[in-house]
This record gives sequence, C-alpha cells and structure tokens, in this order.
Amino acid sequence: MAKLTYSLLSISILFSLLWSTTFAANEHKTSFYCSLGLDGRAMAEGEFMLSENRSTLRYKLVVHNVKDITMAHLHLGQARKIGTPVAWVYPAGPPPKPIPGMFDGVLAEGTITGEDLMGPLKGLPLSSLINQIQAGNVYLNIHTKAHPRGDICGPVYLIEE
Repeated sequence: MAKLTYSLLSISILFSLLWSTTFAANEHKTSFYCSLGLDGRAMAEGEFMLSENRSTLRYKLVVHNVKDITMAHLHLGQARKIGTPVAWVYPAGPPPKPIPGMFDGVLAEGTITGEDLMGPLKGLPLSSLINQIQAGNVYLNIHTKAHPRGDICGPVYLIEE
C-alpha cells in the first residue's frame, strides 16, 4: 500500500510540474495586435506571435469588407504618416497581388524572419523589427486600388500576457 501511495504521489507531482512548466511557457509568449481602420471604421485586425526562440514572427491578418486590396506591409513609422515598408504581409513578397472586389476573411497568414526584412531593416535580425514594434514605431498598412498609399492602417502593439 505504501508503494502505491508513493507511486501515485510521484505521478501527481510529476504531472503538476509538467502542467506548471507548460502553463509558465504559455505565460511568456510575446504577442502583438493591431486594429486597422480608415475614417474611423474598423476594417481589419492583425495578430502576431513571436516564437520561443525569437527567430520567427507568426501573423494572421483578417479583413472586413475591404474593396480592391493590392498588398499589405509592416511599415516603420507612425500610422497615418507615410513610413517605409519593412516586411511584406500580403502577399508574402513582391509583386503585389490584387484582389478585385470586396474581400472579407483571412487575407494572410505566415511568418516573418530576419531574412524577410527590407528597407532600413534589410540585413538585420528579426530582433530589430521586434525592438521597433516595442518602441511603438511599426504599423500595419493595407494598400487598395482606391488607397494606393495604404491608408487602411493601425499601429502594432505589444499585448502583455
């Protein structure tokens, strides 16, 4: 009976350690979020998740009734001011890929690595983009036929988890 109690106690402790390690790992994930709009209307959301080893930034961009999309980028600078694109989001790289008509749904999912960076961040590690996001210097921009500059935009924020 003592062996059974000891075994059950050992299994319980092991399970608790595994559970808390998994939970703790989830607590330290680095997430970013972006809400995009034009003229006060919410038109898209972007979610970003940094990998544990900080080498990839996974993203998902969901769009709500946006017409004639041509491309989307992460830009260095402040939203509503013309900044420099530093990473493609839609499509994954050049050239632009127009979507005629109204679009509603997941526009893009993928990953960004240091090799994907362009403009002033070209040749730098992904950490340079992450540092700029954390400093409030990055926004997501959707370009359309009607707004070729990409006026449907919003800043990318760190989500504290």
